[in-house]
Amino acid sequence: MVVVTISGPSGSGKSTVARLIAKELKLPVHSAGTFFREKAKEKNMDIKDFMEIAPKSLHKEEDHSIDLASKKGNVMIEGRLSGFMASKADLRVYVTAPLEVRAKRTMDRHQLSLKEAKERLKERDEVDKKNYLKLYNIDVDDLYIYDLSINTQHFDAEETAKLILTAVKLAGF
Repeated sequence: MVVVTISGPSGSGKSTVARLIAKELKLPVHSAGTFFREKAKEKNMDIKDFMEIAPKSLHKEEDHSIDLASKKGNVMIEGRLSGFMASKADLRVYVTAPLEVRAKRTMDRHQLSLKEAKERLKERDEVDKKNYLKLYNIDVDDLYIYDLSINTQHFDAEETAKLILTAVKLAGF
């Protein structure tokens, strides 16, 4: 049984990498981002705007779901705070990249210019950081809980997944 969490900012590659690892390890994926995007869609809102108004009870619901998934085992958990919320994680991974790199990755997905993508990511990062400090007293820039941190600027999704899979194997999971 193995529980791997992947956390990181928007555009860092966490969802893509999580899917690749899950496929290789034959694990289901639990995605906090998917949960919140679906809730935003129900309200016809942009995810950044929705996260500014999402009630604490909704955050708590997803936190509980993440923790429950980690306790059941054999799961790949992906989300901004998944490393903090999954009490039974075997390997906690943080992926990131410079703003410019993250913006280039999100431009096409949202049909934005590079400038618009950078601005949107900066705003989202600020909203998330503020929310997590307020709701949990968690500073997302403090990486002390992570077993592995990878700057995905120099690695594509497949290479990043291979690095994480190597860590899983070396740890004996």
